[in-house]
Amino acid sequence: MTTDPVCGMKVDNQRPVMAYEYKGRIYYFCSAGCRDEFSYDPDKFIKKGNDKWGRRFLSPQYRRERS
Repeated sequence: MTTDPVCGMKVDNQRPVMAYEYKGRIYYFCSAGCRDEFSYDPDKFIKKGNDKWGRRFLSPQYRRERS
């Protein structure tokens, strides 16, 4: 398991929904929305990260699922 760098959700890296390669590293995502948000500015998520609850960067899909 790994953590989606955008929303903080756990993602099975053996069977990921979405993946994105950046600077030789593969990042895994819970949805296309999180992957797309990451792809616009990867350094924003890599440098700042998010807290263990994923509260700093909530993806649109994550917000829909929680409402």
